[in-house]
Amino acid sequence: MKAAATEQYVEKYCTGPKLDMPLVAADGLTLSKALVRQSVTFQPGYRWDALVLFPEAGDYCVINDVKVADTVDQAAPSARLLGLVKVEPGVHEQIKSIPSYVESKLLEAAKANMPADVQAKIGDELRSGLKLSSFEPHRSIDPSEVTGTQTLVFDIKLKTETTPTLFQVGTNDDDVHSYDPALIDRKLRLGDVDKWEMTSMLGSHPFHIHVNPFQIVSIIAPNGTDVSQDSPQPDKFDDQFRGMKGMWKDTLWILNQSQNKEKTIPPGRVGKYTVTFRTRYERYVGDFVLHCHILDHEDQGMMQNVRIALPDGAGGVAMAHH
Repeated sequence: MKAAATEQYVEKYCTGPKLDMPLVAADGLTLSKALVRQSVTFQPGYRWDALVLFPEAGDYCVINDVKVADTVDQAAPSARLLGLVKVEPGVHEQIKSIPSYVESKLLEAAKANMPADVQAKIGDELRSGLKLSSFEPHRSIDPSEVTGTQTLVFDIKLKTETTPTLFQVGTNDDDVHSYDPALIDRKLRLGDVDKWEMTSMLGSHPFHIHVNPFQIVSIIAPNGTDVSQDSPQPDKFDDQFRGMKGMWKDTLWILNQSQNKEKTIPPGRVGKYTVTFRTRYERYVGDFVLHCHILDHEDQGMMQNVRIALPDGAGGVAMAHH
C-alpha cells in the first residue's frame, strides 16, 4: 500500500477513540509510577513498555498520529498507518476505565505471585496512582550525593568552501570536536555521582550513553519553563517531555528550536533547551561511549569515549583499570 493510500485508509477507518496506555518502563527501566498516555513519542533510540488493553473485539489501528513533514535522512515521510491489531472475542467484562482495570489486574497478580510480607506495600503503591516504586531498578539520587559536574554540548559546523560539515561533541560551546578513537574524552571515578548539564548548539540530538542510566532532574525550555513536570494541563508543544522529571533513562532528546522558518513554534520555545540529570558510576570499570543516536550523526563524529576508573587515592583516577 502506497503512502497516499494509507493516509486515506487512516482517515476512513481509524476513527474510533484512542485507548489509554499505561506506560510502565522507559528504555527498559521500570518507572516509579505508570504514566497514562494515549500517544507517546519515539525519538531515535527510545524504548517504551506499555500495558495495552483492548476493551472489545475488533480491528485496531496503530498509527503515527503526527503528520510527518520531513525525515532525518530527507527521504519521503513514512506512512501514518504502522499496523493493524485484530482482537478476537474473549472474556467479556465491563471496562469503564482502562487504568482502573489495569490496577485491579496488577493487584490480583501481586496477590498471586508476591511474598506475603511485600503484598501490602505493593498494593498500597498500586492504589496510589499506579505507583511502581518497589520495581524501580535504581535508587533515586538526592542532590546531597552529587560529587561533581559534567557538561556536554552537541554541535554541527556547517560546510564551508574549505571544510566539510562537522558533527561534534564537547564540554562547552568553545570546546567541541569530532570523534577521536584514540582520545578518552571523559575520565570518571568509580563511586562518584555527577550532575550533567546538556545543550545543543545546532539542531536537536538524542543523547545516548552506555552502561550507566541517568535520572532526569529538569528539562528547561528557552523561556525557563521546566517541561519535564507532570502538569495536569499539558503543554501540547512539549508534551513528549511531560512526566519525565525523576525518570530513569539512557536516551534523551536534547532539543534546539532555533530554526523556526515556518513560524510554527511558540515564542517561548524558540532556542536551546537545557537538560539536567544525575547519574552514579557503580559496578562497572572500563571504557564505553556516549553518542547522538541519530546514527548518521554518530558515524560522522558525534561521539565520545568515556572511561570509569578506580580512584587513585589522590582525588584522581588510576591509569589502569584491569
